[in-house]
Amino acid sequence: MLDLLTVYFFVATILTAFASAYLYARGKARQVIPVLALSMSICFYVFGYNIELHMNTIETKLFWNYFQYVGIPFVSAFWLMTALVYTHRLTQHKWLKYLYVFGIPVMTFILRFTNAWHHLYFTDYGLIEDYGISFLAKGKGPWFYVQSLHSMSMVLMALVIYVISYKKREKLEGNSVSYMLGASAVACTGLILNILGLGLDEIDHMVIFLPLTIPIVLMAVIKENFWEIRTRVRDMIFEDNADALVLFNKARRVVDFNWEAQRLFETQGIVLDTGETHIKQLQSTPFAPVADSLLKEHEHSGIIELPKAQETCYYEFKLLALSKHRLETESFLLSLQNVTERERFQQTLQFQASTDSLSGLLNRRAFFERVGQCGYLTADAEIDIKPEATFEARLDAEHDAELEAEPGAKLEAEHGAEHEAKLNPKLDDKQNPLSSEGALDRAALQNNNHTRCYLLMLDIDHFKRINDTYGHAAGDVVIMEIGKILKTYFHSADVIGRIGGEEFAVFYAAIDQEQLMNRVTTFMDALKHIESDTLPAVTASIGIAETDGQRPVEMLMKEADKALYYAKETGRNKAVFYHTILSGIQSM
Repeated sequence: MLDLLTVYFFVATILTAFASAYLYARGKARQVIPVLALSMSICFYVFGYNIELHMNTIETKLFWNYFQYVGIPFVSAFWLMTALVYTHRLTQHKWLKYLYVFGIPVMTFILRFTNAWHHLYFTDYGLIEDYGISFLAKGKGPWFYVQSLHSMSMVLMALVIYVISYKKREKLEGNSVSYMLGASAVACTGLILNILGLGLDEIDHMVIFLPLTIPIVLMAVIKENFWEIRTRVRDMIFEDNADALVLFNKARRVVDFNWEAQRLFETQGIVLDTGETHIKQLQSTPFAPVADSLLKEHEHSGIIELPKAQETCYYEFKLLALSKHRLETESFLLSLQNVTERERFQQTLQFQASTDSLSGLLNRRAFFERVGQCGYLTADAEIDIKPEATFEARLDAEHDAELEAEPGAKLEAEHGAEHEAKLNPKLDDKQNPLSSEGALDRAALQNNNHTRCYLLMLDIDHFKRINDTYGHAAGDVVIMEIGKILKTYFHSADVIGRIGGEEFAVFYAAIDQEQLMNRVTTFMDALKHIESDTLPAVTASIGIAETDGQRPVEMLMKEADKALYYAKETGRNKAVFYHTILSGIQSM
């Protein structure tokens, strides 16, 4: 009899030790911990009981009985914890459940190792011979019955939980619940035999039946994937991944997450809780783009900004819909990768590509791109505009007179012609903005109470003379100072840029004419305060075009350019509206 029990317990010890090692190697998910602890507790229990049977004195048997109680009080506790974690019933009132599950076992552990002082667990000890084996007979104290009833309640509760899950036959659990239901029934049988004193005399029936549950649990783990999608995904990518990973189930609740995700969400004041945290709770946080995409139930990727300490970090998020065929459930995996260095490098490149290095304003290309992005200006190839020959002839005549009167003006005129050609490479007669018919709503232009769009073209007066007389370094200082002043006095503008050597542009998508003129006046006054011991007073001429947002930007640009030229031709250091000079010519 002893030899048979020895072989059985030896095999059981090896099996439970193997199960512990296998469970640890298979996955490091939180859901593995209760089953791993259960297997190790059974291993201590079986090994200690096997050695106790071979001892001949009370002292040595008591020593190995103490060894058993490293695992005995916690077997039923971890059995129930396995059921609660696996069936997602640990989420509500978690701490109360922990107190119920582990309160009595911890007290049992303490009282067993201090039993010599109070005899609450065992009242006395003795040796009994039965079947040729020397057993340690123990008088049962009051706490023994408390612990036994508590253990039985936990095993029965686990059994009930698996029965309920088995009846629901949820896809999340698959057939593995059938195995766990059978294992719970086996453990419950051994516990009932012990409490009722049935079966073989003096033999601990629990230690006989518990090893039988290990193969059943391993079948659930190996064949039916006991921890469903969480373990499978975690084994592949979770723990060893530098990215933050969060797994959501069909109900859009957090199923699992790795340590990097826990750390990342905590930096934003968010505590991830398995089974509790819902995606809707993230809608009012920096993770809102993630929440919106997941609620729409489609795969998506993007960049989110997360404030951290005194800097902003950038994370690229990706939502991956997990395969229903393999996992038998609808799930989404969220990955968050730190791309701060990449985003900052791209922002630096974008800034360098769109910014004029001297003035600190947008360059020509970026200026027109930003104006187009405002959405107020739309291309309209059907506008029927006829040329205004009288105005053109007058401007050309004044231009020719300046060329004869001012040395070096020929170069400036050539620059202006080249600039105009770049602005309007495809304008034909039908797109000429100088027409008096069709293109402009004259009544609306005269009404200052309406909010309209304005494009301002600014040109530094006699800038060529500054460069020729004081050097290009002095000219650069003027450009830099004007850039600062523009950003100071036109900070509310939608777009500000430097579009040529000494030419600047400002676009307002929504401002009335009186407010605009106030800003223009303060700007021109500020130019007089550019501090320099050698430079003359700096002034600028400004041409202003306005629209209701129904004409292409090229036309508006040419109108502002014409108004600017008119301001330069009529004395400089002034701001001129295009519709004003157009109305004046039409009245001639």
